[in-house]
Amino acid sequence: MHALHYVSEILERQNVDVGRTARGGNSIDLGGFAELVHKKDLNRTISIRLEFELEDESLKDYLSDDKYVNTFEIRFEEDSAPLGDTDYQFTPVQSFWVELEVGFSHFIKQPNVTRYSTGINGKRLATLHYKPGSFYADIESINEEHEVFRVDSAPFGNPGGGISVNIATSAYARCGSQAPSSKLSNAPLQFKTNAIHGALPRLNEILEFPGLVPDPSMYESGTIIPRMTKKDQDEYEGQDAYVAGKVLMRLLTQYLVAPAEYARDFLKGIRYVGPLRTVPPANYYKPRVIEESRWADGMAVWDLLGTAGKEAFSYELSEWLSREDRLNTGYEMIVTSVREIDQKTQDWMMRTEWEQEDSSVEKEAIVDLDRIPVRKKVQLYDMPRDTYVCPNAVGIGISQVIPVIGAIVADGASLVQVEQPELHLHPTQQAALGDLLIAGVRQHNKLLFIETHSEHLILRLLRRIRETSKEMVPDAMLSLSPEDVAVLYLQSKNGQTRIRVIDVDNNGDFVQPWPDDFFDQDFHERFA
Repeated sequence: MHALHYVSEILERQNVDVGRTARGGNSIDLGGFAELVHKKDLNRTISIRLEFELEDESLKDYLSDDKYVNTFEIRFEEDSAPLGDTDYQFTPVQSFWVELEVGFSHFIKQPNVTRYSTGINGKRLATLHYKPGSFYADIESINEEHEVFRVDSAPFGNPGGGISVNIATSAYARCGSQAPSSKLSNAPLQFKTNAIHGALPRLNEILEFPGLVPDPSMYESGTIIPRMTKKDQDEYEGQDAYVAGKVLMRLLTQYLVAPAEYARDFLKGIRYVGPLRTVPPANYYKPRVIEESRWADGMAVWDLLGTAGKEAFSYELSEWLSREDRLNTGYEMIVTSVREIDQKTQDWMMRTEWEQEDSSVEKEAIVDLDRIPVRKKVQLYDMPRDTYVCPNAVGIGISQVIPVIGAIVADGASLVQVEQPELHLHPTQQAALGDLLIAGVRQHNKLLFIETHSEHLILRLLRRIRETSKEMVPDAMLSLSPEDVAVLYLQSKNGQTRIRVIDVDNNGDFVQPWPDDFFDQDFHERFA
């Protein structure tokens, strides 16, 4: 969980020495690079790779409708044509990965991004490397034969005359005079950077490489302040070498920068709920601005419940809390609109009502009431006892699970992280949390990252897998397959934490045995 917060800080804020994170509130303090790196050894590095599969989405497009790409001439046999005059198609990006390496620079006495690389459709594309003290980062070993550099095109009027051209190698062979004639994979390409960015390219910008476009000085006139005329500018930018250089820059931006932009934007959708949720006081007032970091201690759920226009959210949360086929806590969520007036004003209004018959005085009282702001009051209705209680007057398990429900059913997040959702809950309610997680995926289209010690929660997920495979699931909303669940077991041995994948089959059984007798403790307690 913390690794995702760390890489989010790097991509979004270029913050490589992270303490508090934007979404972790007071629950996450990474302590900086020196605390994060293995064994606190500053000579080691931290490497993180994010892998994505694209289905209905795509990377930001730096190629389609670009004037340089469309005017770039593709050459075949004895003829040529601008790419824009053909029916062309780049290879679709179906999956990609972004990998960051962070190390400590003794030169600037702080960490920076030392290496950055991307891969497209399962194949490495290129690696960017930064050496301390430099103003430039180097691109190493571009995979010039990668499928995404090839474009299939058919000249207009000749649908059957399709050709395939490697745009990257073609552009590199024809770009600026400073570009060597060697292969693109060995090209000494560099881009400007600083000591903090290091090998991380600037996002939302076209990568610029010195030497890939011709030197403009030959077109400049004047001796004191070189300045191009409009005619010179058009001639300069119309050169094949200039267009080729611009096309190559956009190609490398598409496959080196756009993946990091996608990862950054996805990680902006993290919603994190920490292991200990704060119970709101009886006199709780909603803040004017609801910050995403308030989910970390659970307070954001009370902020939303107290927000006008969130009636549907309040209703769904209450349903999960109260229904017998869900958590069945015995409580409903009640949100009412109230005006709070002081005792002196209340006494005056009562005297006005009983002692005065003058309509003007009554009107004055109504006007005074209108000046008092309306706020939302959140209470819990104790169904068995038919009474209303404040959130801080119920069992701790209720107040701890409400932020968990809220984080999953509320809009505005793509990835929800929850630590110990089962805290202080009865075993039957822990099992019901499994259904809540399934609903978060099925109904709310969220990716859920859950840290738990609850056997009951996991067994509910296994039960739903088994029921789904046998077509016995009670509600289509609760259908679940083994492909929908990844079970990871974190095991610490010899000073290292290892992650073991526990597979699940269609019968709802674990394929590999659980290590450390994780699910066998009750047997040992009964029969040892």
